[in-house]
Amino acid sequence: MLCEKTAPETLSGRGYLDPIMQAAQAALRDNATQMDLQRKAVAVICSIVIACGPHFEPYFGQVFPVLRALADDGDESKNTLRGEAIQCIGHMAVAAGSDSFGPAVMDVMQVAARLLQTEDAALIEYVYNFFGSIAECLGPQFASFLPELIPIILDACDQKTVEFRPMHDDDLHGGGSGLNFDEEEQNDASANSEASIDLEQESGDDDDDDDGMYKAQVRTGLMDLKEAAVVNLGRIAAACAGYMEDEGSANGIPETDPFAPFVERTLEVMRRMTVYFHDQIRVKSIGVLRNMVLGSYQVSKAPGPMQAENARRCQQIVQQVLPLLMLRMNKEFNREVAAVSVEAIDAMVNDLGTKGAVDVFGRWWWW
Repeated sequence: MLCEKTAPETLSGRGYLDPIMQAAQAALRDNATQMDLQRKAVAVICSIVIACGPHFEPYFGQVFPVLRALADDGDESKNTLRGEAIQCIGHMAVAAGSDSFGPAVMDVMQVAARLLQTEDAALIEYVYNFFGSIAECLGPQFASFLPELIPIILDACDQKTVEFRPMHDDDLHGGGSGLNFDEEEQNDASANSEASIDLEQESGDDDDDDDGMYKAQVRTGLMDLKEAAVVNLGRIAAACAGYMEDEGSANGIPETDPFAPFVERTLEVMRRMTVYFHDQIRVKSIGVLRNMVLGSYQVSKAPGPMQAENARRCQQIVQQVLPLLMLRMNKEFNREVAAVSVEAIDAMVNDLGTKGAVDVFGRWWWW
């Protein structure tokens, strides 16, 4: 959207913002039966929120009830609109800040919890984006939601998205291509689309049980959900520690890292994700590892009775994360994955200093 590329001062200071918002709100209000138009209106509002940030505050009271009602609509045919509405509410929360948005948090978190009950992967993807935004809005105050939320997100990160099945004659589609996408992938109405990529490979074994053709079915809807889960896990890990890349400790620093109880399983899952076959999953998993280290270090800097323990925990995370990043930096065949690994190591060394990483570097220099 053009609005996202426009300076807040341009939108609000030159008289553009009010007529755009009036048109968007009218589209939402007067076109209840025209879902496509409502979706476009939500997209416009979302772009304006992202661009304007705190300048959106005058419209918050008018827009929030409408979006909340859309998100909580039980009509499953409107799932995409519901998801876009809850995701937009998340962006509004970031723009408004914890003081302004705080009173609405419990209500919209309950709406999001109801949306999680669906089997629509695309809708749940929007909900994960919402959770990431609410975490960035609340910072360490989001910690109370972690015990129920993080296991759900980790399960989504770790779910299988590829199945191998024997192929039959009617799967060969005339015996032509070694790469085949189901038509189902093109159907937006099927949020759990199981578009299949057929990787035909003949076995040299004469054994009847092993030879023949096999199909790798990639569930593309679940792949997108997995990526959203990984991305927002990283956002939550950083935000709950009070770490914001662009704003430092904008939400304050907690006495202990709220994410600490989930570090062990997160490392276990992310270790698998760093070698996942999809390059964007590998990229995003490195972001999670980076945020875990920088968030933990942010907490360890705060003076107090827990500082020594926090520093010990941080060093333990560094000792597990840094070798994973160095391995990807040196062995990765995808340039983007290698690049983000280098950037993550650089960010960690810049924040922690060489003292925090020198022991690990000493053991892995030969890689």
